[in-house]
Amino acid sequence: MFERFTDSANRTIELAQREARELRKVNVGSEDLLVALLQLEDDIPAQALARLGVSLETVRSNVEKMHFSAATWRPHGDVPFTGNAKMSLQLALREALQLGHDYIGTEHLLLGIIRHDSDTVSDVYGIYPGNVRRKVISLVMERNPTKAEIAASEELTFRSSADISAEIDTVTDWLHELETELNAAIKRETGCDPSYHH
Repeated sequence: MFERFTDSANRTIELAQREARELRKVNVGSEDLLVALLQLEDDIPAQALARLGVSLETVRSNVEKMHFSAATWRPHGDVPFTGNAKMSLQLALREALQLGHDYIGTEHLLLGIIRHDSDTVSDVYGIYPGNVRRKVISLVMERNPTKAEIAASEELTFRSSADISAEIDTVTDWLHELETELNAAIKRETGCDPSYHH
């Protein structure tokens, strides 16, 4: 799989390793990859995130809050990937193939992380992963609109767990407001408070 990586994708791996080492972590997690992707300013992920108002400073701060540094532990050489990070990298290949690409670029890395580890994307970037996915695919199609990519745009309907959770919260709030309004209307019409339980 790694032989399909573009130079930028390989650079992302190196930057993620550096981020993990600086935080004295025993593993490279999805969050380290997310920070690394934001550093390559000419690539689609960084441009998509910039358009969504995500800054490197905020992202680094979010990641630092997620981990406690082990002050005495200093990793040497390559830091291994977590299971989540490995799975996200594997899914990057699937994302590339789905877009009709024979290479794995930074955009595919980000899409792979969103598909497998959307909660971390939400925690690190502070926005809904589905919004990031839509923006990335939109930029991919802007740069090179092929039939495969246009067909893959149907994936814009993909909803992450964070998106679904937010949607459930919104619907729950709406139902609660509706219930309150209905109870008030019933009370006005009948004089009885339906929310009162004996």
